[in-house]
Amino acid sequence: MKLILCDDEKNARLWAEQAIKNWAIEREDDIDLIAYTSAEAMLFNKDAWADGDGLILDIELGNMNGMQLAKEIRKSDVNIPILFVTGYERFVFEGYDVGAVSYLLKPVSEVKLFESLDRLKTMSTKNREFILIEWRNALEKVYLTDILYIESDRHNSLIQTIKKRLTASNGIGQFEAELTEKGFCLTHRSYLVNIARIRKITKTVVVLDNDYEVPIARGKWAYVNQKYLDFYRKGKL
Repeated sequence: MKLILCDDEKNARLWAEQAIKNWAIEREDDIDLIAYTSAEAMLFNKDAWADGDGLILDIELGNMNGMQLAKEIRKSDVNIPILFVTGYERFVFEGYDVGAVSYLLKPVSEVKLFESLDRLKTMSTKNREFILIEWRNALEKVYLTDILYIESDRHNSLIQTIKKRLTASNGIGQFEAELTEKGFCLTHRSYLVNIARIRKITKTVVVLDNDYEVPIARGKWAYVNQKYLDFYRKGKL
């Protein structure tokens, strides 16, 4: 695993580095730990950690705080797990806005940190479910969390992710059979949506992240609403 730590307080940073190493030893996991002392330095060296599995950020970092750093990172990466470790409780609700895995208040025990690191690991890219998209004799791996919706296109399908649009040789019926039990819902005979990406449901459309709108077929509204409620009641996020 590659983990990135950002904390400008020397003693706190050294403690966190050692605690993370202890966690890796206990879990028998090899880690690559990169530490930064400022948000600016971390952003400047993004190429060194862009493929990381998770971020551990302090909040009070100087000119740019950890929450501002997280929001800047979320502009280009909506998936990398973020764990806040800080002495300031007032930012906790903003932590949810950037999809933080956990928000730990200093002083933090190793037990609490280990629990949060375990959760971070399960949410890392390398542990996320994916499908293989086949098109014109090529295969491409697409993570389920990246998919907004899948649209039928005759015998093929169009897959809209958070970053791009792909064409797949599979029909939408095949995707429905494969993904219904993994958090996807058929809103219309031509559209399969990722429930985790739903922002709003109206009588006629589902509004997804990035403001994409997908139609709801007549008579499907109650079904879509129920699937949405069931998804969150089961704690799928």
